[in-house]
Order: sequence, then C-alpha cells, then structure tokens
Amino acid sequence: MVQYKGVSKSAEVSTQQRRKDVRTGSRRFRDRFEAGDGVIFGLFLLPCIALVLVKIPMSGELMLLLTWLFKNRFIELKGRGFDFPFRVPMQAHVGDGSYPMQKNQKSGAMEWRQGSGITYLAQDTETQEQVYSSDSDLRTHMLVLGTTGSGKPQGVNANILTPKGWRKMGSLVVGDIVSTPDGKSAPIVRIFEQGVRQLFRLRLRDGRKAEGTGDHPWRVLVRHADGREEAQTATTDHIGELMKAGAKVRFNMHYHAIGEPVVDRTEVGIVFYPKGVVPAHVITTILSPNQDDLDIPAGADNVRSDAYFKIDKPSHLVGFMPHMHNRGKRQCLEAIYPDMRVEQLNCVNYDFNWQIVYNYADTVAPLLPAGTIMHVISWHDNSAANKYNPDPRNWVGFGNRTTDDMSRHWLTFYTMSDDEFKAEVAARNALKVKSTAAQ
Repeated sequence: MVQYKGVSKSAEVSTQQRRKDVRTGSRRFRDRFEAGDGVIFGLFLLPCIALVLVKIPMSGELMLLLTWLFKNRFIELKGRGFDFPFRVPMQAHVGDGSYPMQKNQKSGAMEWRQGSGITYLAQDTETQEQVYSSDSDLRTHMLVLGTTGSGKPQGVNANILTPKGWRKMGSLVVGDIVSTPDGKSAPIVRIFEQGVRQLFRLRLRDGRKAEGTGDHPWRVLVRHADGREEAQTATTDHIGELMKAGAKVRFNMHYHAIGEPVVDRTEVGIVFYPKGVVPAHVITTILSPNQDDLDIPAGADNVRSDAYFKIDKPSHLVGFMPHMHNRGKRQCLEAIYPDMRVEQLNCVNYDFNWQIVYNYADTVAPLLPAGTIMHVISWHDNSAANKYNPDPRNWVGFGNRTTDDMSRHWLTFYTMSDDEFKAEVAARNALKVKSTAAQ
C-alpha cells in the first residue's frame, strides 16, 4: 500500500485515508480515456462492441459515429489543450491547457500555447502523469521537490473561509468545500499531517494578527534608508524588526550529553550605529541554501550534497557561514551567474567545534547581479577515520541532534538598486586597474 512520508511514523497513513476522489462520473470517464493507456484500451474496446452489436440493425452506422466521436475527442490532438503537471512536454506537439488561449497574430484564430517542457523530472505516483520543466524554468527558477512536511503548514486553530462561514483548520476533512482567493470554491482533496511545529504570531500593519511556521512566506514592505518602500517576499524566520528600548532577546542553546557535568558561559555583543547615523544599506542574513534530504550511508566518506538559492536583486555578499554536524567535512560556495558562468567563491574545511562566520573585506566581497544562483556543495565523512564520528556503523540523515547531521548555510548580504550595483562594479574595476598599474 502506498504510504505518504510524514514527519513521524504515526503521521504516515494510507492513500485511501488521505484522499477521496471527488470527481464526477463524466470527469472520471474523460480522464480515463485521455491518458495514453486509456486510448489504447478504447481502440481495443471499440471492435469488441462492434462484434457484440453486429446483428442489431444500424449497428454499423452507430459504430462509425462512435468511432468518429472517439477519434475527435481522445485521439485527434490538433486544437486541444492539455494540462500536465507543471509543463506540457515540447516533444508532444500539443497545446498547453494550463495557459489561456491566445490569438495567432497571422491567422487571427484563437489557439493554445504550445508545450515548452524539455526536461523530465518525475512521475506522479497516483495519476501516473509526467512532470516536465521548461528551459526558462531551469534557467530562472529554483525547483524544490520535497516530501510531505516541506510545505507551508498552518495551525489547527487557524480560521479557514468556507461558503458556509469560517471553520478551524483542524476540523476540515477531505471532501469539505473551502473558498478560494478568486471568490470561487474548491474541494479538499488531500490532507497532510505536519505533527508538532513551532508557530509564530505576527502583527500586521492594520493591527490584525496572523500565525505561521518559520518557513511560511509573507509579503512584506521594506523601507530603505533613502525612504523608498519596496514589497518583498520573506519567510517568518527572515522577518526582523528594530531592537527597541526594553526589548528582550531570547537565545536558543543546543547541548548534547557527554556523561559528565560541565559549565558553559555564553557571551554576546551587540554593536549599534552611533546616534543619528543611518546606514546606507541594511544587511540580511538568511539560512540558505540548505539541503535537508541527506542520505549518508554507514561507513561512507566524501558523501556529497548540493543546495541552491537564487539572488533576486543585485547584491553585495558580506559573509557566509557553513553549518554541519560531527560528520561534516568540507563545504564550498560558488556563484552561477545569469550568463551561466560559474565561479567558485570559497571552500572551507569544516570543524563542528568551531562555528565560524567568514566575512569578506569590502574590496573583494563578491558582487552578485540579480538572478545569480548560489550553489553550496557539502561533503560528509561517516567513516571510522573521522574521530568525531559517534558511530560509523549507522546511516545518517537530517536532524537537529548532534548525532544527526545537516547541510546548511547562512548567507549575509545587502541588496542594491541597479544604479548602485553598477557604481560598485565600476569602483571595483577601477580598483583592480589601479592595483595592476601599481604592480
């Protein structure tokens, strides 16, 4: 029986418990014969029907009509639009029904946009539909494929609007009807249990409050030093605020038992700008790129994992911080520029005993144009040769315990306008010319 991978074993339930088929009978019939194996089944079924009806008057004419209808509805591809998951494959030479029909500039006729998928990614385990991505997707987007639990969950007490009024998230079941942002309604076809997650409460500008997990995206308004306001998307974990007088700071400390009592002294230093000084840029630190789908076999060395993050705006990279656990061995950071040029920025040997932030000097800090993809490559050592390895006999995956492992990365940067970025690049090039001349 197919199982959905949950956040814990108790959260894994069967497909039958997860999803209820709410399609109408006619929709099920169309879906059955629109699939490739359905067409083959139909071509086999039509002669069988003809043999059964051979002695009935006018059966020949009826079968010709039925065959013609079947051909035009399920076999003839011209003028039809298909709605594949993500993208319709280009080699299918059919219309992409996920886009609205558009007017042909030459003929004036309305037609479907042709499929643009070029790379096969996966196959839906339930519908058997293939998932493709287009050339544009591969060059300009990050595609994240994750198991259950990698979405953006809401608390069970969150209010959900339905045609009959507000309902609590935890009271909804498969088949219930909920309201959609476009004013329409839709049935719930799947429910994914998320287990126990930490929730944060945010106060919005109009005074309302909302709750979400750390990875929940929000549309926020960022105010720059020059007074400009800009809308950006940020997760709960990345939303910060000014440290006001009387504010309290909470620290989350991680410890691991070693069999004897120890004393720890933690110190923190906070540096403020002088009164009246407004910084030209505000730096941002994000926990990304990350690779949480770790698969480190027992006894294996140099196990590689990769993670990616796209820089949406021109940026000045201030620093970076690798983070792994006891089996972490090495981590490299490289930039994949919009022209597909790849530059390795830094590689560091990792030691879990030292959580080091590597800050760049201003004169050599990487300048990243909008669209740059940050690529982090990590290596783990789960062999007996690693003196910090607690047990090389065990397979290791992602986890918060020291005996589990991670492949994470913090990036610190500040964004700039296009004009500011061009000015920084020009100043950097002038500095290089001056340095070369001095040599």
